[in-house]
Amino acid sequence: MRKTQYLKNKSISTRLRRYMLLISLIAILCVGITSMVSMLFIRKRNMDIMNGQTHQIFTDLMSSRSTLVDSKLAESSRFLTYLANYVHELYLNKDFYPRVPVSTSNAGMSPGELCMQVTFLNESVNREALRDERELLANTQYVFRPSMIQDGCDVVAIYLGLESGQILCYDAFPQYKAYDESGEAVVYDFKDSYWYKLAVEKMAPVYSDVYMDNFGKGLVVTCATPVYDEKDSFCGVLAMDLRIADVYNMVMPTGTGDKVESFMIDSNGIIISPDGMNLSVFDYADLDTSTATRLLNTENELLHSSNGKYYMARIIPSTNWKLCIAMDEKVLSGTVREMDLGIINTIISFVGIFIVIFILITVFSRKYADMITSPIIALGKDVEKMSSGDLSHRAFVGDDDEVGELAKKFNDMAVNLKRRVDDVSALNAEKNRVDAELELASHMQMEMLPREYPAFPGRTDFDIYGAMSPAKEVGGDFYDFFMIDDNHLALVVADVSGRGIAGAMFMMTTRILIKNNALPRVSPAEVLKRTNEQLCENNKANLFVTIWFGILDLRSGVITAVNAGHEYPAFMHEMADFRLIGTENDPPLASVSDIEFNEYEIALSPNDILVLYTDGVTDERGAGKQRYGLDRMLSLLNSNKRSSCEELTRNLMGSVRSFSMDTNHFDDVTLLCLKYYGKNGYERKVRL
Repeated sequence: MRKTQYLKNKSISTRLRRYMLLISLIAILCVGITSMVSMLFIRKRNMDIMNGQTHQIFTDLMSSRSTLVDSKLAESSRFLTYLANYVHELYLNKDFYPRVPVSTSNAGMSPGELCMQVTFLNESVNREALRDERELLANTQYVFRPSMIQDGCDVVAIYLGLESGQILCYDAFPQYKAYDESGEAVVYDFKDSYWYKLAVEKMAPVYSDVYMDNFGKGLVVTCATPVYDEKDSFCGVLAMDLRIADVYNMVMPTGTGDKVESFMIDSNGIIISPDGMNLSVFDYADLDTSTATRLLNTENELLHSSNGKYYMARIIPSTNWKLCIAMDEKVLSGTVREMDLGIINTIISFVGIFIVIFILITVFSRKYADMITSPIIALGKDVEKMSSGDLSHRAFVGDDDEVGELAKKFNDMAVNLKRRVDDVSALNAEKNRVDAELELASHMQMEMLPREYPAFPGRTDFDIYGAMSPAKEVGGDFYDFFMIDDNHLALVVADVSGRGIAGAMFMMTTRILIKNNALPRVSPAEVLKRTNEQLCENNKANLFVTIWFGILDLRSGVITAVNAGHEYPAFMHEMADFRLIGTENDPPLASVSDIEFNEYEIALSPNDILVLYTDGVTDERGAGKQRYGLDRMLSLLNSNKRSSCEELTRNLMGSVRSFSMDTNHFDDVTLLCLKYYGKNGYERKVRL
């Protein structure tokens, strides 16, 4: 009791100072967060160091191995260039070299025995006329043989295809050649071969893609280079075949135990494999699709695959192949992962300790929190009764502290609020009365517009349809159409400047005056002139109306029209695209008295369409205050050329509504659509 009395006259801020336990909780939390952030930072730094070291390891390996691979393949290319120079030397010194006979068939030779033989391009080749050239070039076998019998050599065939139509081949696979019944070698269209075309295209030493040899040598790659005769003119292609298994063993060094894998990819994405399988990089079991794609499209980039391996690729300049190396991430990240695991265990332990401390703090601080918050809870219940509508209820004023002062202010607020509620009730009654008047005016406005369709059931020479979607506030747009006599149809679309009751009344007055003045044999200009004078007589509100008024002669299809400050109509003539049509506008009605209006004509052909509208269509706002605009309107109309007037009108109104995302219109949206069929009526429509 004594403690309660002691605390009674203390402020809430004083009581809160006694509960510094909260500060302890915040301190523990701050220390914990700082520690966790530091450990996570250390973890990230270790990972960055590991990634940097991994990238450096791969870069060093790639640099050394790609240099070795390129030098090995470039060595083969240089050797082929040396042989091509020897061929050129034979041409230059024809008289100094003996002629060596070359057979067209060596079918009787044992497998593995090197030999030179000739095959011809086709049956039409004059073999006897080419004898001197092939027997001269047969001297090359004395140069080819030493290069093919040296230890570890990967060259399995060397051949010289000549533009004259014969090809000299030197290899150890005569048993794989195809022969006819007489023992003669079957002709071979070597000029259509990939290696021949590639060398002709590049005119330099070049490597082909990997392919399966037609003569049973397995998976091979061809290095080819052009050769030149004594006149330095191109005369053929010298090529040599290398088995992929030999190439792979030659350029794929071993090292780092089995921790580093190496393979090559040709320009078509085929893995150059020693087992002779023609395997795409996308079919390689150790590579996911994403890593395979990046290997083909990147260079010197460290890639981490879903199989737990790191990859890097680099182009081999001499062949345009790619050398790829791979290493298991466990080889690189063992130490870092152990440190990372220790950090994660420390974080988990700290979270457990923090949860225990938080529970203890919650238990011991609960009773103190109840002591502080009980007066506030009581005040909340009092306020709840007041907010439910019982403004006569008063809050209990207890201790002379901040809560007590707040209770007094709530009581004062209840008194003032009741007074204001009475004032608002009176204002709402007045607003309801005004809203009822606006609703009546809007109803009157809509009732005056034509809404029964078809408007002229007995007429087949035209179709017409109008619609208006008003803005939230009563506006002044209107459309109208009526028969002046049996052969003349009046068309009206207008937009009054004002809104509310005044705008609606001015709209109704304008419509009535137009209809009264539109008499037989009275021109549109005269109709608007009379109407303008009548509107100007008593226009104290200084309102004005933009209007497009036209009279259609249904016999000739000619519309005589006047545009008084209104939007240009959209017109489709003979199924062409919709376009805006009209001349320079006259002033709006009721803006200037005693003026002469200018007329212009629109000649309609059967199935032509005229669309009249107000600026509420083009000025409609969408997302980001963007306007609907003329371009969007014309595009919609052009996509509805063959629609009826009702379908076209509804589609355009729906497009505008969707553009505004079904919110209240920025302005009245008014449309009037006319489709002219002429004297043949709907029959012409059916034939379209």
